[in-house]
Amino acid sequence: MSLSEIMSGDTGYGWWWVATGLILSALEIFAPGSFMLWVGIACMMTGFLTVAASPAVEVQFMLFAVFAVLNVVVLRTLLRRFPIVSAAPLLNRRGDQLVGQTLKLIEPIEAGTGRARVGDTAWLVRGPDMPNGRMVKVIGVEGAQLVVAPVNP
Repeated sequence: MSLSEIMSGDTGYGWWWVATGLILSALEIFAPGSFMLWVGIACMMTGFLTVAASPAVEVQFMLFAVFAVLNVVVLRTLLRRFPIVSAAPLLNRRGDQLVGQTLKLIEPIEAGTGRARVGDTAWLVRGPDMPNGRMVKVIGVEGAQLVVAPVNP
């Protein structure tokens, strides 16, 4: 098979590759994780090469496979070298944000559970039995319950 035979494809497929790549890249907004973005970029790279050089369909799929693997390898390398560090790692972990704070019991802790005031809400707390109104310190979080210890007066 000669090079001219390999390259005797149809440029019409190129725009389908580009459109598929754009759709996959747009879907990344709804399902974040950076995977579809890189596969979408591989589709677009294949599409632009298909428009420019008109390779056969088989060659287009081989190009796509190579670009997809290369893009994922590049992504993994970049993420290992430059990890994404959040400015607010506890943003969606409200309970963990409360560790170390002092709260007031609004219900006594009996049989290991009670309630404490956090802002304008009440949270379930776990700890040793204590009377209502006692000040407690949050020392941990277990599920949706705060683990507390008494604060010495």
